[in-house]
Amino acid sequence: MSGAALSVAVIGTESLARFTDFFGDRVGLDATPEERVGGEAFERHFALPPGSTARAVLLTLGGSPVGRVLGLEFDAPQRRRVSDGRPGPFVGYWNLNFYVDDIRATCAALEADGYAFWSRPVSHAMAGDAGAPIEAIFVGPDGVAINLVELTGEGASTVAALRREVASLPKTRRGWTQVSTSAHGTHDAAAAAVFYREALGMTPAIDTVLESPEVNRITGRPPEARSRVVWMRGAHPHGKVAFSQPLNYTMPDRTRDAVAPAIGYLAQGFEVPDLDAALDAAQRCGAECVAGPATVPLAAGYAPRAAMLRMPGSGAAAQFLEAR
Repeated sequence: MSGAALSVAVIGTESLARFTDFFGDRVGLDATPEERVGGEAFERHFALPPGSTARAVLLTLGGSPVGRVLGLEFDAPQRRRVSDGRPGPFVGYWNLNFYVDDIRATCAALEADGYAFWSRPVSHAMAGDAGAPIEAIFVGPDGVAINLVELTGEGASTVAALRREVASLPKTRRGWTQVSTSAHGTHDAAAAAVFYREALGMTPAIDTVLESPEVNRITGRPPEARSRVVWMRGAHPHGKVAFSQPLNYTMPDRTRDAVAPAIGYLAQGFEVPDLDAALDAAQRCGAECVAGPATVPLAAGYAPRAAMLRMPGSGAAAQFLEAR
């Protein structure tokens, strides 16, 4: 299997200390040293005024280039919030998804520490032979929804096959995976699918309509909601993207709020082997390049050649990072 995977979720954070405590101590990812980043390329990349800087930390699992989280505490006053943490998806990026082995024990420990869950862990059967994971969502730092998943089942279901595939992969010292999936709300799932497939080489693992009361309760959707949901994956079983389009209800559009220096989930980042070729492919799919290729300092020891785009289907920000 080939194709890119989500390399980094870019989060504008209110407090880099709290952000690092959560993703470093609670999730168990490895943090780079804190570093202040800035300069002209950084300003253009994030459409910031001259002189803007941010304190940055990149969190990884064992140095893997997949499923990382980048926290940027921008030095701007009066930073708006992308999400207030209330249950429910929206157009734009609204959650980060991690696999755990015992979701009920993990949720109990998080609740004891004061994290607010949208629902108790719920098992829900997906259409066809996709399987029945157990899931729960709570509000993480900066209003970003954190989706916990326990993969279950045997046999040939998609979920069971994924469980076997990831069983031997490393986990953090807290027993979590790196970011396994990132959720993306769209107006047009077909346009998003073309982008992820043609520009990034990802392939659909599941393409279905979710409409059960159980999954709607987990995700904060209306009880009778019907949603087309597509899971796309690349060469790695983690770093997947799940995008959804409402079929009989509406989602608020928060893409205009999800721009630096806001607090919340600002961009999905993907490593590509050839940045110029990837940009050409993305623009043929209807993406808009808003900041052209430049070497952009993003964290300590991490300054890739990068570009920023707006995605077809939602207008959410996509960051292309040239692999080195």
